[in-house]
Amino acid sequence: MNFGGNAPFGGSLTDLQNSWLQQYMNTQYMQNAKSNILDEINKEVSALSSDEQTLLSQLQEYQMAKQAYEAGFMSFIGLKFSQEYVTSPDGKIAAENLLATIKKSKAHIQSQIKVKEEKVNTLLELMESDPEMKKRFDELMINKSNKQ
Repeated sequence: MNFGGNAPFGGSLTDLQNSWLQQYMNTQYMQNAKSNILDEINKEVSALSSDEQTLLSQLQEYQMAKQAYEAGFMSFIGLKFSQEYVTSPDGKIAAENLLATIKKSKAHIQSQIKVKEEKVNTLLELMESDPEMKKRFDELMINKSNKQ
């Protein structure tokens, strides 16, 4: 149906309706695909016996995939709702606690890094003054690179 000319934003009303319908169908398809993936995950896991679920949860590949999914999910949730959470009473307290912990931890972290740097410097000095230690270190490095 064309009401005697172009609809707003250019194109006919029919073109706009078709475009909107296509976008709506794409959105519905994506929603169905998302829920189908989650449904399939739930179906696969629930089809496993308790012992099979336990063994699955112990597989390193499964743990890594699950951790990656959960980390991505938490990041997504955080991006969407972090401002709302921080403005809630509980969120404000949690955020203030996190900030205080970060500020308080800086000095400890810097001292730990300094201790580690001192150990590395001491090790380098020992290697420079002890040819046997340097030779042993070089052998270890060669063995390490051959294993990779």
